[in-house]
This record gives sequence, structure tokens and C-alpha cells, in this order.
Amino acid sequence: MLVSFTMPANVVKNANITVNSNTEATDITTNAPMLNIPQELTAWKVSETATKNKLEADNAKQCYLEIACKIRQSGAYLLGSASEYKTIYVPFGDTWEQGKRHIYTLIFGGGYDDQGEAVLNPIQFDAETTGWVDADKDVNVQP
Repeated sequence: MLVSFTMPANVVKNANITVNSNTEATDITTNAPMLNIPQELTAWKVSETATKNKLEADNAKQCYLEIACKIRQSGAYLLGSASEYKTIYVPFGDTWEQGKRHIYTLIFGGGYDDQGEAVLNPIQFDAETTGWVDADKDVNVQP
């Protein structure tokens, strides 16, 4: 049996790929075929206590993308450093069907470390409101 592919079909593993734009897709494929068994993939459920970290997700057979990367914004490293890559894990689920081609587009804005802690979250605030309390003495206000 001869199988021929004219389009890239395999993600390149253990290779450095530079993303030069946040508006254009970066091709991370090669011409070698990648054969996937039809199956349903369950995304890592980081919000559940039983699968909070990567090891628990692995034991529960939950899926994620593992990405070693450096993320910079305005010259400052948000993840990693000039000399070091850090790993993030992005939960994802899908159903692989026979004869189908799957294209995944990853839009960076977060992910999780191996302990299930979010990476690159927006700044969050916690506010508390208490009742008004009268002062027991006069306050001298200077103009």
C-alpha cells in the first residue's frame, strides 16, 4: 500500500520555531505523516480537585498541549527569560475521526504550569466593603 501526502501532516517535535507575528499563523508542520487513532480526547480539567495538577491529569487520561516557550511583552519576560524556556500546558479536547484533518490554532493568553496554576492571568482585584463608622474625635483639616 502506498500512502502519499501533498500537504504537511505532522507537528515538528523538539525543534525551535520562531513566531514572528501575532497576526499571521506560523506553520509548525513537516511532510512526514502523523497517524492518530480515532478517539475522543478529554481536556485537562484544572478546575476539578481530582485533576488539579499535571500528574493527576495524566492518571485520569486527560489531554493538554505541552509547550516550552518564552513570552515577552514590551521587552519584559512574562514567562521564561533570555536564557531559559518555561513550560506551559494548555488543556484541549477533541474527537479524532477517521479520514479527517485536524488543524489547531493556539492563541496565547494563558495556560497552566504542571501544578495547575494559571500562567499569564489578567490582574485581578479583591474588594471588601464595610459599613461607615463615626470617628470619636474631631479631625483638624488644613486648607
